[in-house]
Amino acid sequence: MPIENKDITITSISFSPVSKKETEEEEEEETNEIRQGIIQTTNLDERILDLFKEYIKYLFNHDKRSYSADIKSCEESEIDIKEKLDECLGYDFTQNEDKDKFQHFSKYLAQNLIYHMSRSTTPKPGILFVMIAEVSEVNHVFILKVDLEKEIIQIWVDEENLNLNIDEVKNAMPTPEQLQKGAAYPHPTYDKDYKIIQESYLASYFDKFLQCDREEPEYKQFKIVNDVVKVVRNEFDSENEMIQPDLIVNEYFKDMEDEIFDRNDLIECGKKVAPHTNDEDIKRVITRELEARSMPDIYIPKNTTLTNKIEITIGDITIRGPYQSMIDKVKIEPGDGIYLISVKGSTCKKKIKR
Repeated sequence: MPIENKDITITSISFSPVSKKETEEEEEEETNEIRQGIIQTTNLDERILDLFKEYIKYLFNHDKRSYSADIKSCEESEIDIKEKLDECLGYDFTQNEDKDKFQHFSKYLAQNLIYHMSRSTTPKPGILFVMIAEVSEVNHVFILKVDLEKEIIQIWVDEENLNLNIDEVKNAMPTPEQLQKGAAYPHPTYDKDYKIIQESYLASYFDKFLQCDREEPEYKQFKIVNDVVKVVRNEFDSENEMIQPDLIVNEYFKDMEDEIFDRNDLIECGKKVAPHTNDEDIKRVITRELEARSMPDIYIPKNTTLTNKIEITIGDITIRGPYQSMIDKVKIEPGDGIYLISVKGSTCKKKIKR
């Protein structure tokens, strides 16, 4: 169920200007004297709070440009980032000790982001926001990198005491739909560390900063499912033209009760296209194909089918359309050596008289 602003309580916000440094001297100077603002939200303008709630709501509710990821161990990291994120979830901001810990961790994140930006090609300058918020009674950490022009950032940096002013925020910040980079920890939907949104998937420095390996976006995973199921059919039952992998995947998504399609569901689809093959052989082929595509796991929300298109090919006939429409409007029945194909539709366009 989508969340609303009323479901969100933000307790603390940290923000720091971040930009690429061209030399090691600049980088060392920046990380030693990094500017940082920390705000307890009890003293924050409600209009600013509402804007950041909109960012959180967008991260939670939308899958466009999103992917999931787990944190990986890294010997080069000064701290265990997963351990620190878990600590943040339990901070009590009425205690000065927890406030200091949050400030220290937020500053480390800003330093780490500058480090990875400085090793990237063309990262844009911006401001890193780290927020602790309760969403539907569950604590989360939100990490947003908002791209801003240097002259805009300078307004925030030049102030003796960094603060969030409603005019600066309103004039400078992008709308939630224009959020360039953001992460929610833990993942709000399923058992993953991060849900990540990026405007461009080419900016790998953000993944390195978060210390994770990205997974394919859900729409690409969805395409991979169809490809892998076809490989299973071709490898074990290639002579049986009556088995159509696309149709079987269609029906499986239509009938599944769980909200997430995972590796076990992929194996079940494999069994349906190769019913005379033992389970271990099917698992072996699926494992091989996923590894070949650098896909250790499959996690696809059921509603992903509403926004993707597929093709069904029978002989020399190909039907292409949105997944859900293919389920609802295309009916294919095998007969004695033939297929009976029915396509529901209507022509409602009015002719325009000129």
